[in-house]
Amino acid sequence: MSAGLAMQVAQRLEMALTPQMIQSMELLQMPLMQLEQRLRQEQLENPVLESADIEALEGEGAWDASEEDDGAEGAAETASGEERDGVFPDRDAGEGLERIDDVDYNWDDVYDDYAPVRGIRGSGDEDAFDPIANAPARPPSLIEHLMRQLAETPMSDRIRRLAGGMAQKLDANGWLTVPLWETVPEGEAPPAAEELDQALAELQKLEPDGVGARNLSECLLLQLANRHGVDPVAAAIASRHLEDLAANRLPKIAKDIKCGLDDVKQAVEIIRTLNPRPGAGFSAPPPPAIRPELMVEEDGRNEFSVRLTSGAQPHVSAFFTALFDNSRRGKILRERLERDPGQSEAYHQFREQMRRSGLGRKFREKYNNAQWLVKAVAQREKTLLAVATEIVKAQSDYLAERSDAPAPLFMQEIADRIGYDISTVSRAVKDKFIDTPIGIKPLKDFFSRASGAASAGGEAASNASVLLKIKSMIENEDKRRPLRDNEIMERLAADGARLKRRSIVNYRERLGFPSHSHRKVY
Repeated sequence: MSAGLAMQVAQRLEMALTPQMIQSMELLQMPLMQLEQRLRQEQLENPVLESADIEALEGEGAWDASEEDDGAEGAAETASGEERDGVFPDRDAGEGLERIDDVDYNWDDVYDDYAPVRGIRGSGDEDAFDPIANAPARPPSLIEHLMRQLAETPMSDRIRRLAGGMAQKLDANGWLTVPLWETVPEGEAPPAAEELDQALAELQKLEPDGVGARNLSECLLLQLANRHGVDPVAAAIASRHLEDLAANRLPKIAKDIKCGLDDVKQAVEIIRTLNPRPGAGFSAPPPPAIRPELMVEEDGRNEFSVRLTSGAQPHVSAFFTALFDNSRRGKILRERLERDPGQSEAYHQFREQMRRSGLGRKFREKYNNAQWLVKAVAQREKTLLAVATEIVKAQSDYLAERSDAPAPLFMQEIADRIGYDISTVSRAVKDKFIDTPIGIKPLKDFFSRASGAASAGGEAASNASVLLKIKSMIENEDKRRPLRDNEIMERLAADGARLKRRSIVNYRERLGFPSHSHRKVY
């Protein structure tokens, strides 16, 4: 058998994603605030784009970029809206040119003596427009907080430097988990053990209470020491019986410490007020801001409708539409400009300078990119509305509070109803929130798998409904004899939801409830 080269002809069908398709999917997946940031950036880079309020656009009959309205009928409707409001309402004659100034071109060569000049703000307005000056102040880190206290606390400079080195080595919880000799700052003379102990003691006196501890027991004891009248039972538990406390073995603790059970229970309540991670509050990121992009409205007959809440979307400047749009709409806008003496001069001046400088191709590319972005945003809104409307229809009982939990619902069901691929539905609900009569909720929370076998009524119970039942059982159980997982399983089976024990354990842990032995109250 000999090896050689050969040519073969074969047919193969495959799908290739264009850059615009990829960007469309990215826009669909973006949450509202990220989308607005993206649009603001696009408007800074593309002078063809302008922003407008959605409600204003709907009221004024502005052009809907989602429609392919190159035909005469769509252009006539657009023109009627433009004739009512004017092509450039409330604009100066030179504003079309000022819009171009945002693009990085050499306008001295293009306009000669007619280059647009930016308005000069007064010195008193600089702070109002300075994004850095108006940005919220960053909260101090744990190290900065401790260093400020060390600088204000009376101690020798050497001890202050050693304590500062220890502060630099604290972990995110505020614990010191490295040996003391590893915290000595570089260039510092080797300290004696007594100096390291003194520096650690100074560090542990600072706020927050418990900072600088080397383990959980020391962290709790430091916080107890700062309280007036330290409870000896709580101190004994924190120093020697944390494992027994985690296992809820309160009688054993009372026997070992030789005290009453009530004293142990009182000490446990004190320990529960302590913070085992005193430094976590400084390193935790702020919770993300939530803005619902959709809103559910009820008409009073338990029927719901969905609308968008976002207040801005881009649209193409009418000035550039008149320059580059060859459809009937562009023709009507050009005629409108010709009849306006102030606008006509600016329009002809800019068109002539583009012809002489050869920038027409670059601006047409900007115009085409703007057209695509406007249509992509409109398609995103159309997809979101379609997906959200079908979700609201499927979960109407839950929204009307006729059900305690969402009904079982899969993304594939929504995709089949609206004729989209399931990946499109998944992107549409990702990081999107909807304002409903029962509160602001993530769209993805309305999807729930069926759990167990069919209930007594013949319908499968959703995961959410099973979670609610388990939560209700545990919250209303006898705390002196808490329910075991087998007992919860039997009660659910009697209610029609037959689940395995390991599923009960998973649901209980998702709800944040420990096992029955840890829930027992003595």
